[in-house]
Amino acid sequence: MSRRKRKNQIAIVPILLLVVAIALFGYYWINKEKDAPPAVSADSSLVMRVIDVGQGDSILLCCDNEYMLVDCGEKYEVEAVLEQLEGVESLKYLVATHPHTDHMGGVVTVMQTIKPELFLMPEKEHTSIAFKEMLDTVEELEIDAAYAYAGDEYTLGSARITIVSPEEGAKESDLNNNSVVMLVQYGDVSILLTGDSEAKMERQYVKRLDGKVDIYKVAHHGSDTSNTEALLSVIKPTYAAISCGEGNQFGHPIKSVMDTLNKYCESVYRTDESGDITFTVKEGKIDVTTER
Repeated sequence: MSRRKRKNQIAIVPILLLVVAIALFGYYWINKEKDAPPAVSADSSLVMRVIDVGQGDSILLCCDNEYMLVDCGEKYEVEAVLEQLEGVESLKYLVATHPHTDHMGGVVTVMQTIKPELFLMPEKEHTSIAFKEMLDTVEELEIDAAYAYAGDEYTLGSARITIVSPEEGAKESDLNNNSVVMLVQYGDVSILLTGDSEAKMERQYVKRLDGKVDIYKVAHHGSDTSNTEALLSVIKPTYAAISCGEGNQFGHPIKSVMDTLNKYCESVYRTDESGDITFTVKEGKIDVTTER
């Protein structure tokens, strides 16, 4: 073997070692992600995370290591939702509160990533492509699905979930007023999830509530079509969470709504200011943390 060839072989050795090191490093990180614990987990507690999806809605709940995802934001924001689902092996419920894409645009991607045991939606059709794709995906993946009606009850670990709106047989033309509204109860703590339901529906479903609510997901991103004093004066939430996009074109949350919230609510959090908002309920106490 010539001296020149021997030099070339010697030069190749560190390159091969570098390639092997990079491959091993990549394998380690890939498998580390697979083994990573879920972003939201709860053992002997309930965790609710309002995910920052810009001008949209997405809420992940976990109780006794069972998961429910309520809405998925727009399709182009779904990566933020998928990050929260990393490490989650089973999704008990996936809920699309109503057929607006800022709530259900990412549903198909979520279904294709982690198949839910049950998909819930209101009995309201829409002509949009996104809505058709959602129904097609439910059929293709053979996902169990059901319409949500007031009075229906579900469990998430030791938490109880009651649908408080819409009523079965209701004929609301407005998509917002077909929103699935849910009351989550965990011990003595209650959470009201409202979708985009507006004043008309608030007047109806408030009759199904026993009064004070501990955590209130502000309806319709803080629009003044919702969040009426008639509702807030009854539920008087300790905490309120608003899902809205920074500098959004709608001016959400509306100042008058903020004024009413501040009148009846102890603490108000906003995703445009705080990013993800996490409520942890344990032994009757509520702890709140924010992304920023």
